[in-house]
Amino acid sequence: MKTHFVCWAAQRQDGSVVAPVESFENERSAIANFHIRAGQAANGTNLKDTVVLFTADGFQMMKATFEHEPVAAQ
Repeated sequence: MKTHFVCWAAQRQDGSVVAPVESFENERSAIANFHIRAGQAANGTNLKDTVVLFTADGFQMMKATFEHEPVAAQ
């Protein structure tokens, strides 16, 4: 049974939004994935990235948010 979820919500440079959710059967795997996704988001080029780790009951365990400058069109 899936007990933990990691969601990475990203607002892209073109204004579109994506928010994939990954599910896990144990807390340790979910925490490890959260840190991987947060690291990717910190170094990304999206306007804004938010990564959230939460339980199946809706309890928010961790979150990280990163804002990046818009990239000028070439």
